[in-house]
Amino acid sequence: MKYKLLSLLLLISTLKTNAISDTLFVYFLYGSKPKEEFKQTESKWFGGLHGGHVGIGTSKEKIYHFLPQNHFHIIKHHNPRNSKFIYSSADNFTQVFGKIDSPKMMIIAIPISKEVKLKIDSLHIQYQDSTPYDYAFIGMRCAAASYDVLAHAGIVKRKKLSSTVIKNFYPKPLRNNLRKKAKKKKWSCILSTDESKKRTWEKD
Repeated sequence: MKYKLLSLLLLISTLKTNAISDTLFVYFLYGSKPKEEFKQTESKWFGGLHGGHVGIGTSKEKIYHFLPQNHFHIIKHHNPRNSKFIYSSADNFTQVFGKIDSPKMMIIAIPISKEVKLKIDSLHIQYQDSTPYDYAFIGMRCAAASYDVLAHAGIVKRKKLSSTVIKNFYPKPLRNNLRKKAKKKKWSCILSTDESKKRTWEKD
């Protein structure tokens, strides 16, 4: 009980000196595949129904995300690391795996302080200059990399990279994790409702 009271007092103190003044946007593209009758005209997406993509934005025109570069590794390598952190506009982010009209997307808006925003922005600049890990099928991919950034910002619990990979093997587990937090913390959670009918979309 004393521990809980102390934690509460520390939280109130932090909020007073570190007021919420910004918003972090986490963008989730749902996995999908073309319906049978549209296979000749619709793009295939990396990962199909269990694919999708995750990006983190501190503004709607700058979404940071983690992608493979050059050859795709099955198991992670240290040299060379075939990976990159880039940032895209919202329109370019939705077309990262191929041009699709009206993709299904969820955006979770997380209130943050200016200090946290600066930390995330500086971390992404650092990661763009020198990617911290390889992109690999059995290794860090977009969901695990996004979790790692959110953990550095104190939004989710820090874990070892091996645990981060296992628990965030593809975007859906991270999306469900943040959706639960959004419900408890009353974060905004927006789901598109006009996704293309030419495709079968992943469901929550």
